[in-house]
Formats: sequence, structure tokens, C-alpha cells
Amino acid sequence: MQIAHENAKFQKDGLDTAQSRFRNGATSELDVAQARALYESTLADIPQLQASLQQAKNALSILLGEPPGAVEALLRGAQRIPSASRKVAIGLPAELLRRRPDIRSTELNAAAEAARIGVAEADL
Repeated sequence: MQIAHENAKFQKDGLDTAQSRFRNGATSELDVAQARALYESTLADIPQLQASLQQAKNALSILLGEPPGAVEALLRGAQRIPSASRKVAIGLPAELLRRRPDIRSTELNAAAEAARIGVAEADL
């Protein structure tokens, strides 16, 4: 996000330069319009980038088995990449996989499809 805001600042500086050059007769109005369009386009991209960043953080939280927003607390004020805990998960690897929300969802969908097949066979 910092890079996007810095980019917007540079685009604003470019727009200011183009306007100054236009006032002094060194460039055309087209250059000012292009600089303005680029600046406004950059500003318009920032909310989409913020939404994408938040969506990625929420997806990471869910994959970690945490509620959405939990990653924010980990990242807030962090100056380095957080390290993984040294705790070893107890249980079988298959049990660990079944804890993942995406695996649970797929498993439930497969069970529902199997039930539909059973109903269809019974109707024959």
C-alpha cells in the first residue's frame, strides 16, 4: 500500500509539473490531460488494492484456522516476518488435513453428492 501511495504522490508531482509547463507555454494541454488521467487512475486503483489486501489477509486467517482479521494482530507493528511456532501438532497427518476448512467443505460436498446418488438409485 505504501508503494501505491508513493506512486500517487509521484503522479501528482508529474501533474503539477505538466500544469506548470503548460502555463509557461512549454507543453500542450494534452500533456496536462494525460498527466491528470494517469494521476486519477492511480488514485482509483488504491481502494481496489486495499480490498485485495484485506481479502488476502482474511483468506490467510481462514487457512490458519483463525477468524478473519486474526492476521492483522500478527502483522500490526511487526518489523520482521513472524516465525512459526516450535510446537509440533499432535495427531495423524490425515486428521490435520481434515481440520482445514477447504478440505472439510469438499468432504461435505462429496457426502452430499453420494447421498444424491443413493436417492437417485432408490428412485429407479
